[in-house]
Amino acid sequence: MTTNKTKKEIKLAVFDIDGTIVKAENKTSIFNLLESKKGLDKEAQEIREKYQDNLTESSLMEWSIKSFELYKKCGVTQVDLFEVATSYLKPASGFKKTLNYLHKRGVKTAVVSGSIKNTFDIFAEANKIKMDYEFISNYYIFDDKGNLVDKELHNYNFSGKVKAISEICKNEGICMENVLFVGDGINDKEALNQAGVGIAFNTDNREVIEAADIHIKGKSFSKVLKSLKEIIG
Repeated sequence: MTTNKTKKEIKLAVFDIDGTIVKAENKTSIFNLLESKKGLDKEAQEIREKYQDNLTESSLMEWSIKSFELYKKCGVTQVDLFEVATSYLKPASGFKKTLNYLHKRGVKTAVVSGSIKNTFDIFAEANKIKMDYEFISNYYIFDDKGNLVDKELHNYNFSGKVKAISEICKNEGICMENVLFVGDGINDKEALNQAGVGIAFNTDNREVIEAADIHIKGKSFSKVLKSLKEIIG
């Protein structure tokens, strides 16, 4: 754990989802789990390879569209999302204790992520995780039979994360200096840089680490909580 900590008042704590607060069984993301469940690993990887070497806001939006089209064509259902959320997702070790610590101190909490909103909402309810705000890029729409038919897409990657956080700050009367952001991906680096305290968590990506104030190795939030106690007091 490398740190750059000073005492600071934190009024808003914002988290990424995949690879940060959610532990996906043997996979890196909710998308990977869904694809594996439906036997779509090969097709999904072919789509991912077109964009993974040049990740930008626009390329991630294109990837979201292509992934949705694949899921729709291959019959992804509401039941699939429910099963992924309840059978394969777990909160990261120590996360609920960290969240409880923040709530007890009156800190507002949020997730801002490029993940799938439907799945996160089921996961959050099943694990009694309460967030004050959610900004999640992909929302899937199903018909009465539970078949995937449409989507709502938003840009909550790169600068889109900063815009979402800024919207929360405006609504709550909070300065960016009083924001904590925890993330692990290259799409988190702007938020890590702009937040009053940025924590790069569970990542070895040099760009992500350099954008943050604190780098915490490993997958346990116990070290995040320790850092928070030193920062908040």
